Amino acid sequence: MPIVGEMTGWMSQSPGDFGLTITWDIELPPSSALAKMSLGGYDEGDDVSHVLVSIVGARRRKPDNTDEFLHFGSKLAFGDPNLTGVSFWMEVVSATGTACWTIEFWE
Repeated sequence: MPIVGEMTGWMSQSPGDFGLTITWDIELPPSSALAKMSLGGYDEGDDVSHVLVSIVGARRRKPDNTDEFLHFGSKLAFGDPNLTGVSFWMEVVSATGTACWTIEFWE
């Protein structure tokens, strides 16, 4: 199946000495799509520094026209022929981090 479109965005955080967790939700009409998340960059602040990224949830349209909510512990990619939403997550502790999210649409 050919890719017919793409959405891409960046998340960036610099929390200082404390931790920071953010979630970024993308809403879609029912779409054949593949969502991906990757670490873009990381600058360590000390020996406990870390940056974590993940897809933590998604929604997909069921045959009865209701949305099913899916919760993941940690995924870096998720695809579905009826995707209606994706939740991207990032945690930054004692560091500066950037992450890239992408949603590819196919026929």
